[in-house]
Amino acid sequence: MPAHTMIPPGAKPASFFSLSSLDPMDDRTRKTFLHERHPLVITFKWAKRIVIIVGGFTVLAVGIAMIVLPGPAFVVIPVGLGILSLEFAWARRWLEKVKERSEALVNTVKKKRGRDKSS
Repeated sequence: MPAHTMIPPGAKPASFFSLSSLDPMDDRTRKTFLHERHPLVITFKWAKRIVIIVGGFTVLAVGIAMIVLPGPAFVVIPVGLGILSLEFAWARRWLEKVKERSEALVNTVKKKRGRDKSS
């Protein structure tokens, strides 16, 4: 066997040739590399919040505008509230109210359809 292909004594063949041995960060370093207060983590969290807030309010505003303009306002407004509910508790409460009222509306329409068909 050529010398350059020999496995050193005591080394296991699978671990000797694995890619994990080439990884410069061990498990301890990987756990502490991006801790909760690391500036990159904080910046990412704030950027994510800003994107959610701006996107949610934009979709909500478009939905509200669709009340008077042509478009599916009754679909877009809950989508905007759903996006905002990722960050705000008030949006979660409004979304629950919208869900309850839409379910009540659907049930009312189903009852009226059932009466119309039987007549």
